[in-house]
Amino acid sequence: EPYQGKQNELWLAEGSELVQIGEQEPEGPEFEEEYVDPFEETPDIESHDDIRNETKVEGILSQLMAALQVPEGLGLADLLAAMRRPVIGQRESNALDIHTLRNLSKGEAVIVEVSSDREVSPSDARLQDRLNIRRPRMSQMCNRLFRAGILSVQQRGRTRHFKLTNDARAQLVAWGMMEGSL
Repeated sequence: EPYQGKQNELWLAEGSELVQIGEQEPEGPEFEEEYVDPFEETPDIESHDDIRNETKVEGILSQLMAALQVPEGLGLADLLAAMRRPVIGQRESNALDIHTLRNLSKGEAVIVEVSSDREVSPSDARLQDRLNIRRPRMSQMCNRLFRAGILSVQQRGRTRHFKLTNDARAQLVAWGMMEGSL
């Protein structure tokens, strides 16, 4: 039979009372939160002698800068420029772009094939002769493959050496175009 009571009435089990949340008393011990002034100096912070007179925030920032070993006398522009410069000998690479790997030109495919065996440079005379191109075009092709994550680059002096990335190699192995090596 359909329920004959009020439709918006709250159902309660027999013997239970409706308790409002605001009326509940917390169970267990009460904790009083103590106000801590963030700018108050505290003796438990490990700091250098010259930091002791600064506020807590300035002291923490000074410690952070000391931990990062930021050279003194350099401005923000100098520090940002230093981040941009590649470290000589450091290998750089980008995320693999599958679409570019699928749509290589014939010349780019040759560069990928050669770079899977050895490092290539835009100044590589053998590769330039094979592709019948000159150094500027070879550099453009290598840079495009680098931006697509197919080649990684390593700077040695003024010369850049490109090699097939592990991601591109794994993708070519997955497509069955190359044999995988352990």
